[in-house]
Amino acid sequence: TEVAQENGWSADWLNAKAVIFIPHFGTDPEWEILYQDEVVTVEVASPRTLLAMKLLASRRGRDTTDIANLLAICHINEIGEAEALFEGFYPGDALSDKALRLLEAIFEQGLPSIPPPPPKPHFAK
Repeated sequence: TEVAQENGWSADWLNAKAVIFIPHFGTDPEWEILYQDEVVTVEVASPRTLLAMKLLASRRGRDTTDIANLLAICHINEIGEAEALFEGFYPGDALSDKALRLLEAIFEQGLPSIPPPPPKPHFAK
């Protein structure tokens, strides 16, 4: 809560709500270590994994911009490619109807330019 207060974030900014979306079968999520010491490790999933997770959630409004940006970053230009990526991370599952509708709207509008990568975080000791 101290970190949240210092940054003006809600008290539950760090939580495990996204755990249900992490793929446990299929393609390796390819975690990247951002920081590690004797006590803590901070990792982030690859853009392809984040895209698969966002497609699983498919929350219109909340995920639309993220999905569009991740499609551009991953060079995915059609629904079939998005389906193949998703099915690689979640074998035996298909994209939901709401995910397909969201993808149709994104591709109809056109993908954005690839956004610049965020700066590497600085973790002070």
